[in-house]
Amino acid sequence: MNSLRCTALVLALGLAACSKPEAPAPKAEPTPQPAAPSAPQPAPVTAPAPAASQPASVLREGENFRVASQDAESAQPKVVEFFSYGCPACYGMEAFMADYKAKRPKSIVLDFVPVPIHDEKGLLMQAYYIGKRLGMLEKSHGALFRHLHDEKKHIESAEDLTAFFVALGASPSQVKELVNSQGILDEAKAGVDSAVKFGVQSTPSFVVNDKYYTDGRMAKENLGAVFDALALRNKPAIFQ
Repeated sequence: MNSLRCTALVLALGLAACSKPEAPAPKAEPTPQPAAPSAPQPAPVTAPAPAASQPASVLREGENFRVASQDAESAQPKVVEFFSYGCPACYGMEAFMADYKAKRPKSIVLDFVPVPIHDEKGLLMQAYYIGKRLGMLEKSHGALFRHLHDEKKHIESAEDLTAFFVALGASPSQVKELVNSQGILDEAKAGVDSAVKFGVQSTPSFVVNDKYYTDGRMAKENLGAVFDALALRNKPAIFQ
């Protein structure tokens, strides 16, 4: 068993599986939550409505975000979603993330990091990085969610993964060279390591500027506003 597989399985044991859909929370002022318990708590499936940018006053540390790293913030404003293709909650978040991508301040970089939930063999994590290498992530990203959740198909082997990309128009030889290649495994392991660093315990989860953690449970309907406020609050005017 390679080191990525070992790391992935260890992380998977510490990650909460994504939750079933929940009704939207009542629109009442949320009360401050205590520090996160040691037991993982999954984020809700229901995606918030996209929100316009709001001032930093929307931020309440310990309630709708927490500090996830003592390192300095990234110089570039960015929002990273930690997700799994096998997670129904992540699929449910896709429409919101597409809308946020279109409407976000253009200085904010949006990125994604796959983690090993419902992905014991790490093949779904590989699929993300293979899609990037092939220059077809815009096509493969949504297609893999639909493949798993709408069409109820599975990716259980290197052959399944190859067949998925070939069906999207990729060259079989190119895909075979990438599946289980050292470069792809290294990228997947780096993603797992970053999830461990930031204390990601459920999907979908978000880390802003390599420092601040939030998710749908914490930010609720203000998720987009929390992204913007966290990403830009300490940045010079050029990023505003």
